[in-house]
Amino acid sequence: MAVALRIEVVWSDEDVAEVRVSAFNGRFAGQVDAYVARGRLTQVATDLEGFPRKAGDSRNVIIGAFGPECAGGAARLRFLCVDPAGHARFDAELEAEAHDTAFEGRRECARVMVRFELAAFDRFVAQLKSVAARDHGFAELQAVEGAV
Repeated sequence: MAVALRIEVVWSDEDVAEVRVSAFNGRFAGQVDAYVARGRLTQVATDLEGFPRKAGDSRNVIIGAFGPECAGGAARLRFLCVDPAGHARFDAELEAEAHDTAFEGRRECARVMVRFELAAFDRFVAQLKSVAARDHGFAELQAVEGAV
């Protein structure tokens, strides 16, 4: 199975961490580096834990901050159940930091959608908890076989 989503701590200090979020579905891909306060990845893992509680459940998390007034990039991740049978996917919206004035202040962005299995999601959340506790490492969510 292919990696569809990866969240990695690039570096951290006592106040902040730089987190790299990568999403790939076989056709579209994006990657951003975002700054988060200490404890933010723990909160993200807590918010995602137990998904899905019922058909139609969805979870939304943001890593970093959107907009030109913010340093770094941002990722908006939405995890949702797409039918009563428990099939799931995530939608990732990624916005990069504007480094180059040649883009007239505009930021590059990507939108990626990928199907995943719930067992893979549980492993991803467990990995994310471990990364958050250590402020080091990465968590990966695998796509459904054949989806990437």
